Amino acid sequence: MSGARVLIVDDEAYVTHVLNQFLARAGYTVKTASNGAQALALLETFDADALITDVQMPRLGGRELVGEVATRFPRADRLVLVMTSRTDRELRAWACSVENADFLEKPVSPRRVVARLAEHFAPQEAVNE
Repeated sequence: MSGARVLIVDDEAYVTHVLNQFLARAGYTVKTASNGAQALALLETFDADALITDVQMPRLGGRELVGEVATRFPRADRLVLVMTSRTDRELRAWACSVENADFLEKPVSPRRVVARLAEHFAPQEAVNE
């Protein structure tokens, strides 16, 4: 979906920079934040169609962010991609319990992220044609 709005949240500047570049080239409108608190502030004015977040971050981690977004900015159609280098079962189970969420192990392939977004938005584009 060209023009879909994506919010990338990660405290690693390199990760947000690379994903931002790939997604912008794919036609997405992208904003980035370095922690969950900053992301919540951005969501006040930027209604993201997809949220890509790391789990471990300062000021507000990914789990807490996803919970706050669901409470304060509910949207059943928002895709949530949870990125982490942690692979424990409990974290995977949590990510699977979140509506419209996928779990991505770091290092994340930017091409895989673009493909997952395209897959998510493709049915909407077919309906809108």
